[in-house]
Amino acid sequence: MTKREAFERWLLLLLQSEGSCLPAEGETNEAAFDRCRKQAFSNDANDPGRATQMGVTIAIWRLWCQTMYGIEEATVESLHTITYTQWRDIVKAFYWDMLPIIHTPFDCIAVAIADYYWHSGGVAVRDMQRELGCTPDGIVGPQTKARLRHCVKTRDNARTWVARYNARRLARLARLPQAPHYINGWTRRVSALNAAIYDLDLNDDERKARRNNEETSA
Repeated sequence: MTKREAFERWLLLLLQSEGSCLPAEGETNEAAFDRCRKQAFSNDANDPGRATQMGVTIAIWRLWCQTMYGIEEATVESLHTITYTQWRDIVKAFYWDMLPIIHTPFDCIAVAIADYYWHSGGVAVRDMQRELGCTPDGIVGPQTKARLRHCVKTRDNARTWVARYNARRLARLARLPQAPHYINGWTRRVSALNAAIYDLDLNDDERKARRNNEETSA
């Protein structure tokens, strides 16, 4: 799977975790996004991000509008109507492309780190470094990359590492002050991610064989 394909798979996971829906058969991502968007907006006082649409906070939306359109103070109302193209471009530019570690050979690691980064910001990188035994300075430099290459050399290593990393993520989330309000949803999100990443580093033949085995077992 190419990094572009891994990114597209992650977008589907985001549609599920942020909008509680996936494209129906024959439905495009854009159409699914428009359908999800109607129910995904939130402005919860318990959420530090406050006004949020499909996971994009008002702060990120304002930064994007200022950068792309020269709009100094984008409104909450305009966040309501964010388009799929805008959302996808924000996800890629501010999250996926911001992490040099995404270029690991193992897509399951790339998606796990990107999803944590999307959800929690720079602590995702520091927790990655803690899991690797590096200094948690939040900088993805030569030491962090070398340590990742040393620790994760095979597909099985990668999956084991991701399971530990996601467990660390959940443990941190459970300690947050707002955990009583959100921990069930956060747990579902990470569980869905753990279930999905198994497929990411399979080739087409392996993925087909797995589907056949599942159908036979059913």
